[in-house]
This record gives sequence, structure tokens and C-alpha cells, in this order.
Amino acid sequence: MAAAFDHIKLDDVDRSLMQEACGDAPRIRLQELDKGLSGAAVWLADWNLASGAKSKQHVFKFGEYAKLARERKASDFASTLETGFPQMSLFPEKGAADGDRGLLRQEFVGGVSPTSLRQHLSEAIASASDAERLI
Repeated sequence: MAAAFDHIKLDDVDRSLMQEACGDAPRIRLQELDKGLSGAAVWLADWNLASGAKSKQHVFKFGEYAKLARERKASDFASTLETGFPQMSLFPEKGAADGDRGLLRQEFVGGVSPTSLRQHLSEAIASASDAERLI
């Protein structure tokens, strides 16, 4: 498995978390979205299911387990306020020690070709004043 992911700089811990989150899928497709405000790595992902069908798109956020656990807990509250709030799952499912890495998986809700605000600004905005107006 290592050679397939070398070009995207995922370490063995992230690879293991991703495999757990995807049910040991034989193929996982990733598209880098952006770094989160906390510095977490954020990816758009989908994978092949055991049946051969393609999964829905999900957002993977890799970061410190404790921070992701707080975010996951907050999503429980948000889901009671917003109908259809996308489901989140935290990996490793068994929990982790302080300082350990985790993965937060959330179903992607959005357009077909997502870009981060940073990507959009760098590709589509000609001047700082245009960026300020957009923001």
C-alpha cells in the first residue's frame, strides 16, 4: 500500500486510519482540499465498496485526536438543529491517547468540484480588493 500513496505524503498512521475509515477498501481516491484552520490536513475522498460500487464522497480531516473528538461531539449538537446535517465518524473507533492522530470522516455535501476559499481566491481573483469584496 505504501507505494500508492507516496506522492501525497501520507504517513503510516494516516494510511491506517484511512483504511479503517473506508472498511479496508481496495481503492481510495483522494483530492487535497486545504489545511484546516488548526493545520489539519483536509481531503475529499471516495472509495470502492466491496460490491464494486463507488462510495459517496466524504471529507477526511486528519489531525490531533482530542481536537477532532471535540469537533465530532459538537456535530451531535449541530445535527439536532439542522435537518440533514452530514454524519460524522471518528477514527480510530476505539479511541486514542493524548497527542495521537485521528481522522474525522464526514459525508461531503456540496458541488461536484469543490475548492477551498484559498484555492478559489488564488485562481479566480485578480486583485486584493476583489478578494476583500468576495470575503
